[in-house]
Amino acid sequence: EDIAKNINHKNKNGALVSDVFKGDPADIAGIKVGDIITEINGKPVKDTHELLLIIASLHVGEKATIKALRDGKEILFKIAVAERKDKHEIALTKKAGEYFGISVQEVTKDIAKQLEIPQDAGVIVTDIEEGSPADDVGIQPNDIIAQVNKIKITSIKQYNSEMNKATQKKGVMLLVKRGKAKFFVGLHME
Repeated sequence: EDIAKNINHKNKNGALVSDVFKGDPADIAGIKVGDIITEINGKPVKDTHELLLIIASLHVGEKATIKALRDGKEILFKIAVAERKDKHEIALTKKAGEYFGISVQEVTKDIAKQLEIPQDAGVIVTDIEEGSPADDVGIQPNDIIAQVNKIKITSIKQYNSEMNKATQKKGVMLLVKRGKAKFFVGLHME
């Protein structure tokens, strides 16, 4: 409610946008952090929970009209609903992360541009679990995992598949790129 007051939001309903990922449909449509989404396709949005329910009911490729408030003014956005990451792939990423303590994501166009690397250079490390095998050997967020057991990694799907094989053998050899440096690390399950 305080946020609503700060933003001149007379109506207490709506979902405050706290994050917009680069390249997402919301980003492309021009939705910004701080906007308050009040309606999707004519359906009023009371809160974030309701927003998620409405979005979940939309089909991939469907066009959605979003009504939002920015600085007290009402604005309309039109977005095309994009496919979310495959739930199966996300679950696998977490599973691989549980074994060696590494969380990764696909290298997007923006990440590739920022790090000046090809988009198929591997997967990027987003998080390392403290005290995990990956933490012990010094893998860091923003490292690129280019190979798993000498197999070149070009997608998250491939990374998951190779990591799953590796966890069955209880060990893995990774080629890690950090800036201009490249090095191999061996990880073993305890």
